[in-house]
Amino acid sequence: MDVSKLHEVLKDYKTTESRWLDILETTNPEQLIIKPGPDEWSLGQVFSHWLDASQLYMLAKVRICLNNVDKHLDEGLSEYGKLLFETNTFPIEEAKVPVKTSGGPDNEGDKNYLRTRIKHLHIDVEKAYKVLIEEPPTGKSGHRLFGFMDAYQWFALIPIHMRHHLKQKDKIILFLNN
Repeated sequence: MDVSKLHEVLKDYKTTESRWLDILETTNPEQLIIKPGPDEWSLGQVFSHWLDASQLYMLAKVRICLNNVDKHLDEGLSEYGKLLFETNTFPIEEAKVPVKTSGGPDNEGDKNYLRTRIKHLHIDVEKAYKVLIEEPPTGKSGHRLFGFMDAYQWFALIPIHMRHHLKQKDKIILFLNN
């Protein structure tokens, strides 16, 4: 990916963020914490997951790539990684996230708290975008499924991941409406 595609990625992020904000506005706090099953996430947990992954993992990987000049340059994407960027969507329906000792993401039902987290992520995505248009990525960092990605690719993964969880949201909403 080159710098010219970064604007498309930012636009994709904003569009997907807007969809998630609409979902938040049309969901009541009780619906945010109801789980369809004991081993399934609530809508609040889905929000917490993609927010945590975007903020604490993907944007951190962008910084790692920018700070680790010339690291892992000979490493490439896995077959899943190639498919991810060819299709601009997750190549697998469901990926198991390594289990934390807490049993999953926070089961958050506070809409104001989630709005605030989305706003903070938005600010950080905008900051990363501004850095990336000025500084070409010079290193790569690995992902357990997708292989080694540069800062542009880690940045592009944010909206792809957010859209991926819209499918999970659809299943939860279907459960809540029955």
